[in-house]
Amino acid sequence: MDEVEVLRARVAELEASVAALRQKESQWRLFSLATSDMLWNWDFSDDSVERNIRFESAFGYRSDEVIPSIEWWIERVHEDDRAQLFSVFTRARESGADNYSCEYRFRRRDGGYAIIRDNAFIIRDCEGRPVRALGAMTDISERMHWMEQSRRLANFEALGTLAAGIAHDFNNHIQGIVVATEVLCDSVDVHSRTYRFAAMASQNARALAPLVSQLMTFARGGSSLCEVLDIAQLVVANAELALAGSQLKASFRVPDRPVYAKVDETQIAQVIHNLVINAVQATKGAGQLGIGVRTLDDADADADADAAGPWIEISIRDHGEGMAAEVLDNIFELHYTTKAKGQGLGLAIVRSIVERHGGRIAVSSTLGEGSCFQILLRPTDERPRDRRERGGVEAGVGRILVMDDQEATRGAVALALDILGYEVTTVDEGDAAVAEYRRAMDSDAPYCAVILDLTVPGAMGAIGACEALRAIDPRARVIVTSGYADAEAITDIAGHGFDAALRKPFDTRTLGKTLREVLREEGEGGR
Repeated sequence: MDEVEVLRARVAELEASVAALRQKESQWRLFSLATSDMLWNWDFSDDSVERNIRFESAFGYRSDEVIPSIEWWIERVHEDDRAQLFSVFTRARESGADNYSCEYRFRRRDGGYAIIRDNAFIIRDCEGRPVRALGAMTDISERMHWMEQSRRLANFEALGTLAAGIAHDFNNHIQGIVVATEVLCDSVDVHSRTYRFAAMASQNARALAPLVSQLMTFARGGSSLCEVLDIAQLVVANAELALAGSQLKASFRVPDRPVYAKVDETQIAQVIHNLVINAVQATKGAGQLGIGVRTLDDADADADADAAGPWIEISIRDHGEGMAAEVLDNIFELHYTTKAKGQGLGLAIVRSIVERHGGRIAVSSTLGEGSCFQILLRPTDERPRDRRERGGVEAGVGRILVMDDQEATRGAVALALDILGYEVTTVDEGDAAVAEYRRAMDSDAPYCAVILDLTVPGAMGAIGACEALRAIDPRARVIVTSGYADAEAITDIAGHGFDAALRKPFDTRTLGKTLREVLREEGEGGR
């Protein structure tokens, strides 16, 4: 073979090599586009790094800002993560390992950090010396966010279970205090020191009940015990209460006539309270707060079919510092807070309550100008029951059977019923209640109503006892009580076969009123 042919063969080999390189380069580009990972190729000889185009789209950098050097990458690794990252890499490189994996924070162009999982392979020469590393960076920020949310929610649910048990026992103990202090107040001179102390104890015991309800709302969301209320009146009353002691003044814009919705009074009051307190903090407690209530019809609602009217709109507008776009995007997220000592619960609970009522909540804000929260609730054509309370308790006659596993609670309820004029028998569990009810029927001295505690550890509770009583006497008048304020049997009495429900703690007036209503229904035709 002469020199020309050798040269031709050599040129052909070079052309084939170039073609192969071009094909590999094309495959690399296609592979780079096919994956959402950030690929890199680090040459140890000169510390140059080749990266795919995903670095630009994933982290926001322009192509001219992505420098092909290892220093560019090191500068963007969070300073708190560098030591551990280098330790993992050095150990893999010097131990002869073929691959390693690590997680760290990598700075985006906007200054925020992405959480990265980096999987890399170390390429070695024939003598085992490392010559380069190839790797793929995966952005796991969203996955880590949801894992953290799941962990927090799991803790939140565990807290809810604990809170439910505490609330139940707490309400049982409050029940005894409420009745005992009522009796004491009725037994002494209203001008005496004893009366003043008893009234103070009674007032504080009653104040604990809504606090327990709020605990359940925070921990588990709580079930709603809804009634028809004038929303304008509810908003004004609770806003004024939340503003007490603050220099922030409220300007109210409410309709002249009532606007009714079926809501849980305690929960909606908590919504108003949280939003007003947020406004007080945003305005440093001074200035003007605009609070409005109005009705919206189809013409006022947006084009979203689900958002079509009618609605009742509650708006709370402050003129505070306002919120940045990033804060607005996360403001209703659980545990998100901009406050140094905040827990990130208040607005998450507000959204939860509103949505459980079938409503909507939104917020708009401008930095330096303030924020406006908008709540939408569905109105109702129903009208509220007469909530006017009589001056005294509603006395009655007849025999009442009380079942509760707590001796102190049985005694307190029996004392209240005795004051009301009823004859009382108490038992400590469901089977005993059923047996006593049957015995009374057979002796022609039946009970006119039965009051059952919802849960009895290790024995029959109210639901089982109610079913058994109905089998004996379909016209039995059964009232369920519970310290579990969010129990389904309390919020859906008809669905569980009960005639009425009493949330512990209840006072003598509430007990008397409930009994009179239940017994009146029987007199008007029964079930």
